[in-house]
Amino acid sequence: MRIRKISVFAAAIYFVMLGASCTGPVKEKASCKNGDTINPNGTSELALLMREMAKQVTANHDSLLAGKAIILAPEGIGKLKTAEKTDKNLDTALFNSLADVYLGKLTELQNAPDSLKITAHNNLVTSCKDCHSNFCPGPIKLINKMFVTQ
Repeated sequence: MRIRKISVFAAAIYFVMLGASCTGPVKEKASCKNGDTINPNGTSELALLMREMAKQVTANHDSLLAGKAIILAPEGIGKLKTAEKTDKNLDTALFNSLADVYLGKLTELQNAPDSLKITAHNNLVTSCKDCHSNFCPGPIKLINKMFVTQ
């Protein structure tokens, strides 16, 4: 059972990284759905940062299930709104508002008492899903697997 969970999360990381490289609106980025490499639109600073974010969320998922401490924040998270984006025509206002929500949920997770860490983690995952609903929905199925269910 533990091996299966690890395999599922390894696959989840791959597909979240694939989706992270697709940062444009869905109607303009068909490769978000059909990309056959990890970087269908090239590797931007934002795509690399999103990979770190995915690693952090996945590691926290596993830690919470094991009753262990979580990673507080991905390295470089301060550049979320300023990182070079793959799509230079990205709706910056929408992206920045969704980034603000993510950063707020990250702060809530960091400050949550242990009894509320799972709820705070799941709220953070919801913010990832909400952003991917607007920019590159391909990884949503895998993001759904990052929720901690008890």
